[in-house]
Amino acid sequence: MSQELDDIVQRLAEMTAIGARDRLWLRRQKNIVIQYEFTDDDALHTYHSVVHGTEWKFGEGALPDQDCDVILRTTPTVLRDVLAGVTGGREAMLSGRLAMRKGPSHPKLLLMRAIFNRYTKAQERGELVDLNAAAG
Repeated sequence: MSQELDDIVQRLAEMTAIGARDRLWLRRQKNIVIQYEFTDDDALHTYHSVVHGTEWKFGEGALPDQDCDVILRTTPTVLRDVLAGVTGGREAMLSGRLAMRKGPSHPKLLLMRAIFNRYTKAQERGELVDLNAAAG
């Protein structure tokens, strides 16, 4: 497994952890299941994020397609660039570097965006350092 894959998996786990500790969000009882399929070193590595009310989990492995709201297939580098704002999601999709095997409904798409925005704000405030210390 490459360093790029390790880095993006860590970032996705942090996104899940940030949401899991936000009491306001937990009261809103949001639900989404996202599957990430990364092509890396000529292999497919699959991870998933499950948000179900107060239960927020990130883990390795594939889920049945019918259980997922969103299924993304890309490389770790492309997703990192999308999350960092270097590449737009639409640009990555139109160029074929990011495939959405299963697309979300509009409310689920907005929820994905909100999860990313909360993570970005926590990162800007330096809260991820505390998160990493707590996990270590």
